[in-house]
Amino acid sequence: MYPEQLLQHISSGETAPLYAFVGENESRIDEAVKHITSTLASRGIAEMDRCFFDSRTHSPHEILQAARSVPFLSPKKLVVVQKAHVFNAAQWEIFNPYFAKPLDTCLFIFTLPVAAKDSKIKKLIHVIEQHGVVVFFEGPTEKNLKQYIQQQFKRNGKQVRPAALEALYRIVSLDARQVRSEIEKIVLYSGSRKTIEEEDLCVVSERFRSNVFNLVEAVGFGQLERSLQILDTLLFEGENPLGILKMVSRQFRMLIVARQYRGGRIPIAHITEQMGLNRNQEWLAKKAVQQAGGWSMRGLAEAFTVLFYTDCMLKTSVNKRLVMEEGLRRLAELRQEPSV
Repeated sequence: MYPEQLLQHISSGETAPLYAFVGENESRIDEAVKHITSTLASRGIAEMDRCFFDSRTHSPHEILQAARSVPFLSPKKLVVVQKAHVFNAAQWEIFNPYFAKPLDTCLFIFTLPVAAKDSKIKKLIHVIEQHGVVVFFEGPTEKNLKQYIQQQFKRNGKQVRPAALEALYRIVSLDARQVRSEIEKIVLYSGSRKTIEEEDLCVVSERFRSNVFNLVEAVGFGQLERSLQILDTLLFEGENPLGILKMVSRQFRMLIVARQYRGGRIPIAHITEQMGLNRNQEWLAKKAVQQAGGWSMRGLAEAFTVLFYTDCMLKTSVNKRLVMEEGLRRLAELRQEPSV
C-alpha cells in the first residue's frame, strides 16, 4: 500500500489492527501519523487511549502492555511506535506472538523511516504483511525532487523562489532526511521572511552546514573552547564572519524569548510562535529553552551589546578572526550557572 491508498483506507473507516510505515520519506510518515491521529480523535478515540512511544526509550514489553490493555473511554486504542527500526532482532521476537494474533481493540502502528530494501526491514515487512498492512513511503526521486522541496518549504510556511529552488535542487541528494535537514537550516536562517531567496542557500554549502549550527549550539551553552575550535574551522574554510555572526545573533534572540518563559507552564507551541518559528520547528524552541537556563536576563541584554559591537568591528577591522574570537569570549563570560 502507498500513502494515497492509506488515506482513502482510513477515511473509509476500515482500519487494520496492525500497520508498518516504511520508507525514507520521514516527513510523509509524520504527516500520515498526524492524519490518522486527528481522524481517530474526530471519531471519539479519547486522548488517554492514544499512546505514543519512541523505540529508543521504551521497551517492547512497555509497548505491548499498552497495546493489550483495555481502552478506557473509547472503542479502540491507538498505539504508535516511532523509529521502530532501532529495535534489534531479539526485541522484534518479543512482538511476534502479538503479531500472530493482533487485537481488534488496538490500532498498532510502527514507523520505520529507513529504506525498505534493508535486509532486516525486509524480514519484518514479511512478518507484518501476514497479519496487517505495510505502507511504503518512498523518498524523493529525480522526477519529483523539486516538488518535494517545495512541499517541505510549504510545511514550514515558506515559499521558494524559482532560482533558489533550482540551486537547491542541484545541491541536495535524494536522501529525504538530508533534504529535510537542509531545508530546516535554510528556514532558520531566513528568519521571519516568507520567501526563500537564492542567497539563503549559503547555509547549505558542504563546509558551512557541517559546523555553523554546532557553533551556535556551543555559544548558547557557553562552551568557549568548542566555540573557538568550530570558529577556527569555519574561518579556515573561507566562511563569511558576518554570516556566522548573523546566525549567532538569531540564536540569542531566541534565547531571550526562552528566558522570559522559562519556569512557567507555557506550551512549547506558544514559545515557538513567539520566537517567530514555524510549528514544525518546536525542536529548536525546546533546545533554546534548555540553553536559556544558564543565562540571566541581564546577561542576555549585555550579549546584544557584544553582538552589536562585534558587528561594527567586523565591518571596519582588518583582523576579523580576532574580532570574532573576542566576541565569543565576551559572550562566554556573560553566561552563568543554571538558575531557576
